[in-house]
Amino acid sequence: MATGEIVDEESLGGAEMHSKISGLSDYLAEDELDGLRIAREIVAHLAPKPYPRRDPVEDPLYPADDLLGIASADIRVPFDVKEIIARIADGSKFEEFKPLYGSTLVTGWARIHGFMVGILGNNGVLISEAAAKGAQFINLCNQQSIPLLFLQNITGFMVGRSYEEQGIIRNGAKLINAVSKGRPATRRRHGYHQTRCCRACRDSCR
Repeated sequence: MATGEIVDEESLGGAEMHSKISGLSDYLAEDELDGLRIAREIVAHLAPKPYPRRDPVEDPLYPADDLLGIASADIRVPFDVKEIIARIADGSKFEEFKPLYGSTLVTGWARIHGFMVGILGNNGVLISEAAAKGAQFINLCNQQSIPLLFLQNITGFMVGRSYEEQGIIRNGAKLINAVSKGRPATRRRHGYHQTRCCRACRDSCR
């Protein structure tokens, strides 16, 4: 069964479409060598037990004092959460997960003081794609007992008819059931997303 539409192969099921739109692909490689590089980074997470392992500590490439000026006092002025990650991660190294999909939530792995952590940082209001990506990333970290670090700067979930039809409640529910023991707020925390994350963190500490 087919729809009968005229479409090229890339638009129908190409790597770029599945990396940016459908979310089926986690990474988009430029060529075979780049694909091997990505595969090596993924396999590096499969560390032998006991875990977590502490690697040698590297200083970030950017000074920590910059953190005081990244976030504007005016909450209407956006900033890139990757600028914060670059100043807290060892060697300013950050392996981003699904970088082309759900871009309003940044997810990925880094080391802080030698320990591997999974980082989730807001880069805008949460939409369905970003919530689904966050839930998938948290599940991956849970499978390997990698602790989570939330860098919150959020006004909540996007509200509107089209977003409801896209499943923001379904995908959002998967995300907000994640638990983290450390959730620094980079500037603001509002809405249902903030309420549920705080509740999950509180319940986990009982």
